[in-house]
Amino acid sequence: MPLDSKLKLDDIARLQSPGATPTKHRVELLHQALGTLGLPVDAGEVDEAKLGKTTSAAVKVLQERAGLDQTGKFNKSTVDALKVHVEDQLLTASSYRAGRIQQLLTDAGVAVDPGERKTRTFGPSTRDQLKEFAAQAGLRDDGLVTQDVITALRAHALTRKLGTKTQTSKLQKTMLRAARARNIDLHIDGTEMRTKELGPSTQAAIRTLQARFGLPATGTMDPETFDRVHAAAASKPRKPVLVSAPDPTALKPIPRALRLNATNKDVPVLQRTLAFLGHAVNETEFKDTRFGASTRAAVLAFQKSAGLPETGHVDRGTLAALNQAVIRANPAAAATTARIRGTVRDTAWAGIKGASVELRTRAIGGAGVVLGQRATLANGFFDLPYTAPVDAATGKPVSPLLLTVTYRDPAGAEIGRKNLTNPPPMAWANFTQGDRPYAGPSDYEVRLAAISAAAKGAPLILLTETAERPDISHVALACGLAQDDVMRMVLAARVSSKLAGGALDIAVVYAFLQQSLPPTLPDELLASTHEWELIDQLVENTANGIAFMESPLQEAALDSALAENLIPVTVGARRADITAALAANRTAFALHKPLLVGNGSLASVLGTSTIPAGEFDRVAEVFVSTRGFGNEFWTGVNAALPGLETQVQDFKQSVEVGLVVKNHLPTMTFMKDKIADPADGRVSSARDLAKLTPQEWSDYISANGNAIPDGTDGATLPARRETFARTLAAQSERIFPTVAFVAEVGRSTQTALTKVDEVAALVDAHEDLDLRTANVDGFVASNAIAVDDDVRADLRVLQRAHRLAPPHRPAGRCWTTTCTARCRSCRWAKPNWCRSSAPAASTSRRPCRSTATPCSSTPTSWRAWATSAPRSTKAIRPPWSRKESASPSVPICLARSRTLSCFSARSTCAIVRTAPRCTARPPTSPTCCASSTRIPRRSRGAPCAKSSPIAVRTW
Repeated sequence: MPLDSKLKLDDIARLQSPGATPTKHRVELLHQALGTLGLPVDAGEVDEAKLGKTTSAAVKVLQERAGLDQTGKFNKSTVDALKVHVEDQLLTASSYRAGRIQQLLTDAGVAVDPGERKTRTFGPSTRDQLKEFAAQAGLRDDGLVTQDVITALRAHALTRKLGTKTQTSKLQKTMLRAARARNIDLHIDGTEMRTKELGPSTQAAIRTLQARFGLPATGTMDPETFDRVHAAAASKPRKPVLVSAPDPTALKPIPRALRLNATNKDVPVLQRTLAFLGHAVNETEFKDTRFGASTRAAVLAFQKSAGLPETGHVDRGTLAALNQAVIRANPAAAATTARIRGTVRDTAWAGIKGASVELRTRAIGGAGVVLGQRATLANGFFDLPYTAPVDAATGKPVSPLLLTVTYRDPAGAEIGRKNLTNPPPMAWANFTQGDRPYAGPSDYEVRLAAISAAAKGAPLILLTETAERPDISHVALACGLAQDDVMRMVLAARVSSKLAGGALDIAVVYAFLQQSLPPTLPDELLASTHEWELIDQLVENTANGIAFMESPLQEAALDSALAENLIPVTVGARRADITAALAANRTAFALHKPLLVGNGSLASVLGTSTIPAGEFDRVAEVFVSTRGFGNEFWTGVNAALPGLETQVQDFKQSVEVGLVVKNHLPTMTFMKDKIADPADGRVSSARDLAKLTPQEWSDYISANGNAIPDGTDGATLPARRETFARTLAAQSERIFPTVAFVAEVGRSTQTALTKVDEVAALVDAHEDLDLRTANVDGFVASNAIAVDDDVRADLRVLQRAHRLAPPHRPAGRCWTTTCTARCRSCRWAKPNWCRSSAPAASTSRRPCRSTATPCSSTPTSWRAWATSAPRSTKAIRPPWSRKESASPSVPICLARSRTLSCFSARSTCAIVRTAPRCTARPPTSPTCCASSTRIPRRSRGAPCAKSSPIAVRTW
């Protein structure tokens, strides 16, 4: 071969190593390739097709360019490098080819130097851009042009081109033209045509064309498919080949009804019948055994000629008319053997191999006649032909024909029966063991197969949806599912990995998610991840929701999923294991999840108690069933742990201490030790923690080595300790408000109450006494408590103040602040007790006296006061009789004089200096009232009604 002869692109593929005994043709090709690269070889070596010194020197230069060892010998790597460099030279040396490559770069969105593009020169700028593109595409980034790079460029350019709706619409129309030209039955949904989107039907059409062109049926429009589609669309349409009319003796009855898009071996029987009747059917559909467009057109034509409803389907009426036409043309077809077909499946819907199927007539009072018997195939399918019995008297088929199909397992045991009455020539008698009839592949199995194929077998748990890896969107587009359908499968895989126990696999979790369970599941799963940033939170919440669902709801959800074929029927066989796994997860979650205040867990609180670790699960079960630490919980725990009453009490103390310290374990353990320490007289129970002041809490924190939770506010250790102390004091007040309130009053040095210690002892002795809600007299009576009258009176006073200001510290300050004109309270035999304890009823122009005039030493009843009071006063209603104005929580009294005169031995009242306001109900305490000779008129405020005499009220 002359050195200057032209080397073509096809010659590159034939370049090989010369081998041990080089052939002349191979050496000539190698010399020609070296010449194409501008590597000189001696003419004598070229003429003789010999591998000489100059050839070896040229090879060394090539090896140096390719970064190989410079041996000067041909080997596989050297030949591969030679192919790449020759291919690059042939593709870039031509201005036409260089221009085409530059156009591909531009179409792929890569900027090309305008000067080089104008001259169609493959210069440094173009090579640099090509090198950068190849690196991004995962190809060789040495800047050399190869067919792989060209293919990648074309794919990127095509993807970019089809990103516009105009080009998508053009592609869809071109595909339809190509299908018509090649007589391919192709359909694209009208909605996708209008919206110009590559939807599921367009992707299915692409797969159909790829299959007909002999290309991989990926459903993606790649460059090769694009070229083939356009070539087919531009070609001359082929005249369709029709099914030829068969001989009448070859006609057979059509076994069953058929519809559009049916694909089975009965379709050709229909098509031959239609062809015999003179209706055109495409031979392509006949070979594919497919009920396509031409078959439907033939059916419509037959229905029109026969005067039948033009449905396009072979329904029962059309089937009878067609078979009558067959019998008229071929009477022998009427005696064709009938068949019974079906599949025998077990409870898991798997076909039973080797099962026996027997068909016999059903006779009254007899066993009947066996018509046939067959054994099932490996997939459980059977095809049992039989000859219908004939009435001996008339010679006609028996009518009605009563048949019984009996199914036996491979061992010969009967597993079921099915009765048939007048079956058609082709009848189906499927049988499935168990109470769930076969319903086909489950929703879970169908979606899993589609997603796995689109994801190339990647595990579901690895699919993500980020800007860098939008896997879920790509998979959804490839398999024709909605994004949330794919996301539901991915979430099921992730949640399944969070739930312990192999029984709770992806299918079980999918059963809940597909039914929008747990109830907290977001409506839009993918959107709720906020670009995948909250995926862990979504998985955690979903796992918690499934674990803590009520058992009846869990069971109902699984029953519904099986009934609707959402999950494989095999899940039903594992119900016991699934139920046990759900219960175990519920217990484990209740123990170890941070469900308690301060992100504490039940297990951590139990760990501070003396309850044995082996009983933790039983405690967790009671916790889940009772939903918290209420009375029902403690009753249940005592019943579940007989003989461990002492340990349960210790656990109860841990819970109460944990509530106060927000389950901060170091503080919880330390305070429990202090409660158990007889040397520490300040606390002997969890309730005593409410008696501690912030300073006392701070002292305890210091004694505990300044163990403070992370994140506590404060720039310094003392500041953080003070914040933590205030937090614990406030939390203890919230948990035990009555104890905290009484303790605060007891610490006051200005209170006139003399029985605070006795009240505190009463509160400590009766944990269920709550001053905010309890009726003092009723509580004392129901518990048979002997209470001194003074103690009872002080208890009422404290209750009243506690109700006015529930947080104990504002209420406690009410006893020690300077008396103002906003309100006063007086107590029998305690003239110096003047405190601010309730919201103002009105404002006085004169200041309140710091001490009140002593009340009368003689107790007087309301009736005595009513009879002894001035006449003008007796006609006045009590202030609570008028239904208007002041708040019911403010005790109101009538003003009689500037001093106080009480008419109940142990009572309190609030004085309104300007005008008494009326309340809608009596005050919450016994009230002492006084009067003046005149009551201010309505113009001075909200005076009481004057319509009826004062009522006598005692309570």
